[in-house]
Amino acid sequence: SDGGTTWAAQSTATFTAPNGFPNVVHFWNADTGFCMGDPNEGFFELYTTLNGGTNWTRVPSANIPAPVTGEYGVTGYYSVIGSTIWFSTNKSHIYKSTDYRNTWTQITVPIAADIQFAVRFRTENDAIIRANTSPYTAYITHDGGATWTSMSFFGNWYNNDYNYVPGTTSTWVSVGADATTPFMGISYSTDDGLNWTNFASMDTTQHLAVAFADYKTGWSGSF
Repeated sequence: SDGGTTWAAQSTATFTAPNGFPNVVHFWNADTGFCMGDPNEGFFELYTTLNGGTNWTRVPSANIPAPVTGEYGVTGYYSVIGSTIWFSTNKSHIYKSTDYRNTWTQITVPIAADIQFAVRFRTENDAIIRANTSPYTAYITHDGGATWTSMSFFGNWYNNDYNYVPGTTSTWVSVGADATTPFMGISYSTDDGLNWTNFASMDTTQHLAVAFADYKTGWSGSF
């Protein structure tokens, strides 16, 4: 609570060894939060808090669809719109909660099993998913994930990260860190990922991650 100068462990989200660790932590406000870990003891290790993390309570297995063999979540691959949260797995699934993470359903996507993929929603119905390995297959939905359409695009959609820009109709920003090919820089699309345009003078830096707070204010992390 002092800007990172000191830290206090919150031990009630136990993340039991040997498989327990958090992939995602998200807070809606100072009190209400959620964290997600891989399946442990037969079901995804999800915890909720209503007091800023002083106490974490594990979501019971009855409230979460059972994972398939070898299924796990991916660090940083999640999305939040209002009270709805989604996270992706390596087995062609998105897990979804519409009540601040207490009960969960499962969505099946057309990306092949054993391929990790990012999930980014801009509304509760509109989202883009993209595989994190070549050929970086991507799909778009406009009905909350009931159906998905394969995406063809023009320009540089960089591979390391992409995110929706809040306050816009359909603007996204992508970043890349491949200095070998090279394929690095920052680009943007104003038509839901169909056409991408580079930000001038940003193609000489390796960019790893990107996020926007609103249509003016953004952040990119690089080497």
